[in-house]
Amino acid sequence: MPAEPVRGRSLEIARLDPHSPTPLYHQLKEELRRIAKSLPSGSSMPSEADLMSVTGVSRATIRRAVADLSHEGVLRSRRGLGTFVLRSKVDEPLLLQSFTDLVSALGREPTTTVLSFARVPATPGIAERLRLPKASEVYALERIRAVDGVPCIVEHQYLSASLVPGLTERDAQGSIYAVIASRFGIRLVDGVETIQAVKAPAEIAVHLDIPRGAPVLVTARVTLGSDGTPVEFAARYIRADMWSFTLRLARSTSVEPLPVPAPVVPLAKSAVSQSISSSQLHGSGLGGQIRPFEPS
Repeated sequence: MPAEPVRGRSLEIARLDPHSPTPLYHQLKEELRRIAKSLPSGSSMPSEADLMSVTGVSRATIRRAVADLSHEGVLRSRRGLGTFVLRSKVDEPLLLQSFTDLVSALGREPTTTVLSFARVPATPGIAERLRLPKASEVYALERIRAVDGVPCIVEHQYLSASLVPGLTERDAQGSIYAVIASRFGIRLVDGVETIQAVKAPAEIAVHLDIPRGAPVLVTARVTLGSDGTPVEFAARYIRADMWSFTLRLARSTSVEPLPVPAPVVPLAKSAVSQSISSSQLHGSGLGGQIRPFEPS
């Protein structure tokens, strides 16, 4: 016979069975896990007092169950504030996949906010990465990507204008990769991406709604079409508490590795639109002089 649900505040909590061979703390742990899955990320869980009142178990039993779930990354307890549902990270396999496809495949909701969109002359650094002649034009996109309404990526993307003529700001509101394939017939097949950890510059922190100096992952990617032509150079600031990467490792490979793009570095004046360049680039088109990243 199913356990009769009782209410703690507005949440239904199943009664625990003291006669079950399953320990009470484990019963409570699984019940709290069920509740956490039903709530949005960041939601408050029932208090210790509520759980004691509803379930009749001791404070020590509750704390053991919560501690186990905290170690598993399901909950997070903050002294004096309570226990909260921890955001599950988006785990990105290092495959050539769009943000929209990746997040949607996980059953979560991707959204995009376009901060800027323009067709501009390529700076020397961008032209080098895209193997473009001097004075070539690129589409420069600056976007915030969110998962379930929570901003997690600030992305700056450059696309060779000659390969995607007529690209629009409306296109930038969704998957650029899908537009590249469907409208321009370009099949993206290869790329190289570098990843490093930095402290969030002030402007990035504002966009991602995190404290200045919080850890972020910074990636730089060059993406190639089926004929080996660079189509995209993209750089991303990614919330480290919301994102992870999975790599497949092998002892050897028969594939000739591509040149690795220069890593992204913060600037002395770290506006988002100034944040994508190498330490050798003086950002004439992005404003400000680049300085090498110095870990602190």
